[in-house]
Amino acid sequence: MLEIFRAMRWTPALFIVIGISLVSHTPADNIDAVMGTTKLHGIGLDIVYHICSFAFLTISVLLAYKVRTCTTLVLISSAICIFGIIDELHQGFISGRTSSVSDMILNSIGVITTIGLLLIIKNIKRYC
Repeated sequence: MLEIFRAMRWTPALFIVIGISLVSHTPADNIDAVMGTTKLHGIGLDIVYHICSFAFLTISVLLAYKVRTCTTLVLISSAICIFGIIDELHQGFISGRTSSVSDMILNSIGVITTIGLLLIIKNIKRYC
């Protein structure tokens, strides 16, 4: 029973990875119909998507895997960043889509910012 519970902790991360992969595999015509040139307070919706999707992925992986050391945290964040890079490279093979270094950077910003905020919150809780 405990093993099933441990496996279930990974479900959100799995769904987020599948969602990111499905969006990445969508041809440009369909993406433009959904995203278009929509802006959220002057920021392109694609920028918000990249940062938020990788922030949620980072949170879900950290919740699923009990991080006890700094080395583990660095390995997990590196693995998620590498997934973001591979995901962007994959888009180069999709009709009408291109690989973008700026999107790779935005994915990594989502990961790094999330880990930074979680570390700040953890340290604040320690002193309060």
